[in-house]
Amino acid sequence: MIRSPNYCVSSNTPPLLPYPIVRPPSTPFSNGIRHNTFLNHRYRFCENQYILKPEEPKSHNFSKNALLTCTVKAYPKGKEYMFLTFLNSFEGFLSADIFLHASYLHPKFFIAMEGDIVDIQLRKKESKPFARIAFLKECSSRRTQIQYLEILTKLEKMAFEDNGNHNDSSVLRDALKYTCIWVNILNFEDIDINCVYRIMKMVVTISKQDFNAESLIKSNFRVILNTRAFRFSCGIFKKVFDPTNLEYETLIVDFLELIAKYAPYKHMLIMRIIDLIKPPAVTYHTILMAMSKPLRELSNMSINDFDWQELPSVVVQSELTGTIMESRKNLMEVPLGKGFKSVEMYYDTYVRLLREDCFCSLKKGISAYLSCNLDIRDMNVYRNVSFCGHSFNHDGFFILVAFNSLRKVKNWAASSALMYGNLLALSPKGDFTDCIWMTVAKRDLDLLKKGQVVLEFCDQDQSISDIFHLLLKLITANGKTVAVESPTYYKAYAPILKSLQSADIPSLPFQEELLSLKCINRAPSYINDESVINDKAVLLDSFIMESNVQKVCEFKESLLHSEKYVFDSYQRKALKQVLENRLAIIQGAPGCGKTFIGAKLVSLLLTIDTLPKRPIVVLTYKNHALDEFLKHLLNSGCQKLARIGSRCDDVDLEMITLGNIKHENPRIVYNNTDSIQTLLDHSSSQLSNTLDHLSSLSLIDEKVFVCNALSLPQLHTLINCAPCNEIKVSNNALRKFVGRNGRLNLQAVKKIFKHLCEKMSIFDAIEYHKNFSDTKVRRDPNHFLIINAIEIFNVIFEKWLPTDQEIDNITDQLNSADVLKEITAEKVDHIPDTVEEEEDEEEVERKLRERLAAAGKSSEMSLKFNMHKTSKSVQHKPFLLSPFSQKLIMQYSNVDFKKIKNLWTLTKWERYAMIQKYISETLDGISTNFTKDYEKFADHLRGKCDIESHNISQLLESKSVIGVTITGASIYKNLLNLLKPAIVLVEEAAEVLEPQIMAVLNSHVEHLILIGDHKQLRPKVTDFKLAQNYHFEKSMMERLIFGKYPYACLMTQNRMAPQISTYLKDMYPNIIDSKKVLEIKCLPFFQHHVYFWNHSYEEVTGRSHTNPKEAQLIVELARFIINQEFKPTSITILSAYLGQTALLRKLVKSDPTSIFGDFSPKSKNKIQVQTIDMFQGDENEIVIVSLVRSNNFKKIGFLHNINRRVVAQSRAKRCVIFVGNASTLCSSTVWTSLIDEMNAKALVNDYIEFNCKIHQDIKIKIHNIFDFYPNFCKVKCDFIYQHCEHLCPRFCQPYHIHEKCELKFQFVLSDRCDHLRERYCYESEDNIICTRTCNQSYFDCHHVCKKDCEPRHSHLQFECSSKIRFNCKKCGGALYRECSKNESYENCTGSRDIKCRKCERYGPISCSSPDNQYKCHLPCQLKLSPCGHKCAKLCFQECSPNECVDCENLRLAEAEAAKNSEQKFIEDELKRQLLNIQRSSKKMYRVDLSQNEDAAEFLKVKDIVVRYVQPEHNWYPFVRKVEKIHNPFLRAEFIKSQLDLNSFNTDLKFHGTSKEAIDSIVKFGFRLPSNSGMYGKGIYLASDSSKSAQKIYTKGDNQLLLCEVGLGRSKTVNRACNYMTGKQLMHEGYDSLFAKRGTKATGGVLFDEFIVYNPFQVYPLYVIHYACKQKCKIPYHVKRAKEFTKRQLTFERKSPIGDKYQFLYQVAAAQFLLLKSRRGLTVELDKIFYYENPDLVDKFKKKKAEFKKLFGKSQYADEILAFHRTPHSGCVDGLMKNNFDNR
Repeated sequence: MIRSPNYCVSSNTPPLLPYPIVRPPSTPFSNGIRHNTFLNHRYRFCENQYILKPEEPKSHNFSKNALLTCTVKAYPKGKEYMFLTFLNSFEGFLSADIFLHASYLHPKFFIAMEGDIVDIQLRKKESKPFARIAFLKECSSRRTQIQYLEILTKLEKMAFEDNGNHNDSSVLRDALKYTCIWVNILNFEDIDINCVYRIMKMVVTISKQDFNAESLIKSNFRVILNTRAFRFSCGIFKKVFDPTNLEYETLIVDFLELIAKYAPYKHMLIMRIIDLIKPPAVTYHTILMAMSKPLRELSNMSINDFDWQELPSVVVQSELTGTIMESRKNLMEVPLGKGFKSVEMYYDTYVRLLREDCFCSLKKGISAYLSCNLDIRDMNVYRNVSFCGHSFNHDGFFILVAFNSLRKVKNWAASSALMYGNLLALSPKGDFTDCIWMTVAKRDLDLLKKGQVVLEFCDQDQSISDIFHLLLKLITANGKTVAVESPTYYKAYAPILKSLQSADIPSLPFQEELLSLKCINRAPSYINDESVINDKAVLLDSFIMESNVQKVCEFKESLLHSEKYVFDSYQRKALKQVLENRLAIIQGAPGCGKTFIGAKLVSLLLTIDTLPKRPIVVLTYKNHALDEFLKHLLNSGCQKLARIGSRCDDVDLEMITLGNIKHENPRIVYNNTDSIQTLLDHSSSQLSNTLDHLSSLSLIDEKVFVCNALSLPQLHTLINCAPCNEIKVSNNALRKFVGRNGRLNLQAVKKIFKHLCEKMSIFDAIEYHKNFSDTKVRRDPNHFLIINAIEIFNVIFEKWLPTDQEIDNITDQLNSADVLKEITAEKVDHIPDTVEEEEDEEEVERKLRERLAAAGKSSEMSLKFNMHKTSKSVQHKPFLLSPFSQKLIMQYSNVDFKKIKNLWTLTKWERYAMIQKYISETLDGISTNFTKDYEKFADHLRGKCDIESHNISQLLESKSVIGVTITGASIYKNLLNLLKPAIVLVEEAAEVLEPQIMAVLNSHVEHLILIGDHKQLRPKVTDFKLAQNYHFEKSMMERLIFGKYPYACLMTQNRMAPQISTYLKDMYPNIIDSKKVLEIKCLPFFQHHVYFWNHSYEEVTGRSHTNPKEAQLIVELARFIINQEFKPTSITILSAYLGQTALLRKLVKSDPTSIFGDFSPKSKNKIQVQTIDMFQGDENEIVIVSLVRSNNFKKIGFLHNINRRVVAQSRAKRCVIFVGNASTLCSSTVWTSLIDEMNAKALVNDYIEFNCKIHQDIKIKIHNIFDFYPNFCKVKCDFIYQHCEHLCPRFCQPYHIHEKCELKFQFVLSDRCDHLRERYCYESEDNIICTRTCNQSYFDCHHVCKKDCEPRHSHLQFECSSKIRFNCKKCGGALYRECSKNESYENCTGSRDIKCRKCERYGPISCSSPDNQYKCHLPCQLKLSPCGHKCAKLCFQECSPNECVDCENLRLAEAEAAKNSEQKFIEDELKRQLLNIQRSSKKMYRVDLSQNEDAAEFLKVKDIVVRYVQPEHNWYPFVRKVEKIHNPFLRAEFIKSQLDLNSFNTDLKFHGTSKEAIDSIVKFGFRLPSNSGMYGKGIYLASDSSKSAQKIYTKGDNQLLLCEVGLGRSKTVNRACNYMTGKQLMHEGYDSLFAKRGTKATGGVLFDEFIVYNPFQVYPLYVIHYACKQKCKIPYHVKRAKEFTKRQLTFERKSPIGDKYQFLYQVAAAQFLLLKSRRGLTVELDKIFYYENPDLVDKFKKKKAEFKKLFGKSQYADEILAFHRTPHSGCVDGLMKNNFDNR
């Protein structure tokens, strides 16, 4: 609470008393009445828990207008006066009674009584003061409900009855000011329902009749709604809003509309009322409309205006702009040592504290960012956030966004940024006044490296329309969105807040214990006097056979006196207390077996016969603790277990995880979900299409706007009234429409548009222009007219549009009242290199796995995104949706732009508003579809989740125990509610926040057991002030213990050596050691169990404190211990700081010797490096604690926390070593007692002392890392080996293993050889093999043996391998052989000369080769016959007269001469024809071949057309007419092109186009197109008539061109190349392009196509007129074979016309190419065989006739062509002969 300055009543009058004025939030103030409120003991303040007392007045010169606070002391019965007294006594007459006449008391209808508090204006008369006016301030608490009803009756009489038929609204308005009356009435527990209706009627009457009372209603309405009568958790609520109460139906609906209008933030209350009364649709619509505007302004409301049940689940705007103190104004601290006053106060306190803890870091970070004071390490900031795509699956709706991180991340795997569940605030404006709240839905490292992340909406407080507008903001922000990230795991907080806010308040279990801290000594309801229990689970092994079933009361007695149980005395008392109290607490010191007794307790409770048949729920804070607990239960024989969560570190527990249970029972889990899954898929598909449409709005351009927003008259006036003299044109293509001044010529513009309008409408022309690059409009005769007209229109429309600069000016003026703040401060943008800190990868992975496990999610969740379509070019600014579009549209809301004929009369503002209004109206239509589709999707998704939850609950109902972490329990709250657990056991209860436990409890819980230790670590709270000032870090367990709630305490520890536990006496004075730990010995190289290694190495301060030299010291210490025969797994290194933990992990992982273990992800054979906080609950043999802090300022941070010290020193079993600066730590009393006690025993030193394990008197003192000398003990080991009694020859250190005696001995085995041999002591002589050289002589040859001595071998001559030289008898070359082998000449590598039998000349041959293999390589000397030329081959080659080289050269020369002569003749002939054409005066004409004597030529052309038809084109022509073209000019140009190409071979090709284009081509020839096709700007020709006859080319005119084409040298291509030009083709040495058929799969064509780039290479020879038939059959006009035949079909380009087999070849090839292109096959066509089988043809005809009778003329009677695949080619002939009968 904030103290305000002294309050002055008026500027003219000095204050009566110099009181500091405070206005508590619960005190209602009357409007229009001046108050001077005094703070007294009745008010309580949350901030510092102090009470302000009024200051003593310096004088008694009071102003007559000042108000003083008094209380009614006496009100004589039947009198009209009363006596008042001040709340505080003052000097003088102020201590006397004050007289007040009852008529001066306001309100007039109020009936005063003793104890009422009023504010008065004082008047002094003589010596006695009296009040001249008084105002009610607070009602007496002694007033009954009946007395209040009298007041209410008097008010109604004054307002209604005394004024005839007219209501006196002024009386009601004045009455509403005094809310203290109505609050007291409505807070009565047994309030009469009619009384509530009467107050509701009063408020409704004021709102309808007095329009000036709106502000009064709004200010006081919240106070009334916060009363008990309007809390939906109270019983009176359902009675008030009972739909069956028809008498008050109209009043209820009117009152509901008032709530929606004046208190929209009470949306949960509104929804509850709507659910009860179910108003008609009209009323429902009215309510929503009334709520819409206030809800949009909800973000600007102060957070203190919200009731705890209505607090939004995200941050509101006021929290970002206000101070921390303001946002925490309503926070109340957790009371310690005393209880809560009410259930509402209990919930209010924890909901507000939990919410503040969730958002405090984010609020501070955004505030610092906006003020340019953000340390980038405090909060992650992302810029240029843009929408990339969306996805749907069974978990919901997800979006993909791109981002640029302000802090560069090198390794995302080692960064906790964008962790699953983190909250992000996205601001399209960048100032966070328009926040979009989202959470990270998936952490994908591959996406993060690309700068992308998957998000989902926080939809708790967002309606469907809100989600649409948020999406729209993100899409239209054009990548300017800024996002900030909260490090808090929002997914864990949100369900807890939601659960608490929707809790049924009266049904809160254990209210007496939790609120009043009373122990009522009441056993759980399921345990009664007749309850029976089986104690077998808690018996010692020796008493197992004595287990018996007994009553619980008998068991409790035997528990305390019998020695047959596994518990110690403390554990027995604890067990007894659990059975006797419905809320039981077990507190235990470290190592006292808390997990052990918890597991035994659960096993015992399961044997109670009266236990409800519902699972016991076990909650833990960490996954590891849950695994340990469940393993204890498994080992004790409990098999019906389930573990909720997706992560389990233990293989034995993998089978009981919820994921595995669901996997094994899919039918049960997904029962009844098929139909709703279908609906969900359908709705998600519809929603996805809507979003695709929404994202495409960013591609709106001027053409879309013109065609959809402007009328035809507006277009005409836009052109005819254009200021052409102001429009400058730079396009040279429009120069004929431009005057001399470079501006448009208005007359020319009107003329071209007049001509255009005669052909088509402007809208059609714009659409044509939009697609004019398509081949279908390329040859339109109006093409150039349309292009020029639309280009002119674009120039005119560009002039009409507001420029980018004008739009910026409009936007600046619209935003002048609230200029966006650009964050460009160097404090934010400049990030030094030292800031870029890499976190520990292992810690990040652990955190991610913990979060995913709690939520039951998998990191492998696959999402397929529909990517957002964005324009690559920069979009025109007028057509981008402005953030101020609504503001601009509102200014011109009365303007109907569609009725304005002349658009040039509009101002730039109006033009921009017109465009924005069009975009906005388009979005409204999409918004409607989105809302409808999203409602369906959300409903189906919720329905599917509900069904699955119900099915899973049925699976889990059969389980005895269900284990879950506290985070997982909050997420699976609905599932736990369905299970209705009767017992909840919380392990590690002291680490859990109280709201986390509250969220899990429900009315079905009968027994709550808390097990933990509040003297160890407390729950984690993000904000330090919340933990300290508000006691939020106090767990439920600690709060109850602090409030003197009885609890059981475990004090027998079974973990630590006694010397370690001794130093815990300051925290656990009663701790005792069990017999088990008394046997624990020191480490063999240490004298003690506890050490403090003191050093003075300075710490390094950053985001986290580190001490690198200390870290190196600890790593070397761990290495030394491992070298003393200790496993790495037996050592744990702890640190209080994350930075030091990460540094230590890095050092042990990077060690080259791998002595610290295997650090692969799933390996457990490694040294553990953990923070102290994470290691609570664990233990190990040796623990080394890195204390880090070492500085001259004696600061130790949170090492001040004694709880953390307790955890650190109690984790070790045999040895704990503290490493740190003792002088720094002694600045805190937390460490002083420990260090002083250790120092007294000489355990604190600047060194650590080791002794030899064997020679205890030899010691070494380690001061630094250089003192770690492994050979510090130089004494001989002298270990005696048992099997040989030899002494170990090594030095004692470094440590070594004595498995085998390694002494060496020399010996001779005379029975083998005389060589001296060597062996180790542990080796047998018989197993030693002699490896020396033999050196004995062979018996016959006397050579020396060079083999190894062993294995033994013979020395006979036939085994001698010595080398002997000898000469080859053929060539005399040197050869070698082994002594034991004979001479051989087969492998001689020499050469010898041999005489050729053909030419009698000598040549070389290999010595080992036979004579008949000789080949003479000299030139042949024979002459050929009959030519007489000399043979050109080698001597060994056979001479052939037909292969004479000289004769061949002569033939080639003659052929070349003939060819040149022929070409010369053709060239001369062409030149002659060209000369005749040039001399001729004939003009172009056509000859109809079908009407003259050239019928043969007509039939030839007809056959060409029919022959080259591909069945795939579905074109069956009937040639009606053929016209031959005679065009001398084109013929001459064609001949010239042939001469230029120097190629005189021509071919006939088809070309399809329209009739108009044919007429043009026949007259003027071909022209190159202006737009590129697949193969550039060329003339496209086809070999197949059916391809050119497609309607896309001929436009239905049924005419074709058959052209003579000079192809020259063709380049073959198999894919499109739209860049190709004639110049480039000529540069490559080609004259034309050939697109090969069957290349469609590689980007080519299905059928042949030829392209030439010189129009004169094509001469139009024939114009073919045809008609289309419905269907064409294969022409079987050739006689059918009489027997089975097989023929291979080949393609011949110049085959005879009408060749049947050529036609069949083309049909088969076309079908194969079609199959290949459709299926994407990579095979090629090799061969085609055609079979004829007369028998099968007859059978086929008969079957076809049967189908005709059966199906008539339907398609089922027609034959089709189909492919059949055979296993191999060998079975084809058999199929063709016998069909499929004998397959």
